[in-house]
Amino acid sequence: SDRPLAFAAGKALAQFPLYVAGAAFLVFAVFPAFGWPVRDRGAMFVLFVAVAVAMLPIGILVAACVRDRWTAFLVLMFVSAPPFMASGFAWPEAQIPGWLRLAMDAVPLKPGLAAVRVLSNRSGSLADVAAPLVHLAALAAGWSLVALGIALATRRFRPRTAPSPATSPTARPA
Repeated sequence: SDRPLAFAAGKALAQFPLYVAGAAFLVFAVFPAFGWPVRDRGAMFVLFVAVAVAMLPIGILVAACVRDRWTAFLVLMFVSAPPFMASGFAWPEAQIPGWLRLAMDAVPLKPGLAAVRVLSNRSGSLADVAAPLVHLAALAAGWSLVALGIALATRRFRPRTAPSPATSPTARPA
């Protein structure tokens, strides 16, 4: 596309309602069906939407690096498991090397899962997860800037091709 930012924004905005619907399904159907503890379903839904917003620019970056949606799906599945394990949710954070804990601060999964734990077990209040929500907002802004920078850099430094005579605005019919 000649306008990579518009293309990426269009894709993200088209997919976002599906992410919101998925979050609603998880919180309002799956959680109760399995008896998972949630003190305030509305707060959990807001959290899931916040994580989706923070993940959007990362998804756009991954999608920009691959040629088709199946490869993007496989790449995202492959790179999802290690951050989950290193987020401190599935593995004791004290046993994770310091450099990896620091790197995980750049992944929206870590503050998102920390907030899930609080909303599920300790409190149902969004006020109690203000710090993870601020962290998610900062990550959403940071990753958006990274995606913007990469999109602009690849557009600016992409080799330009001369228009063919048939598509040139000054071409005259033969």
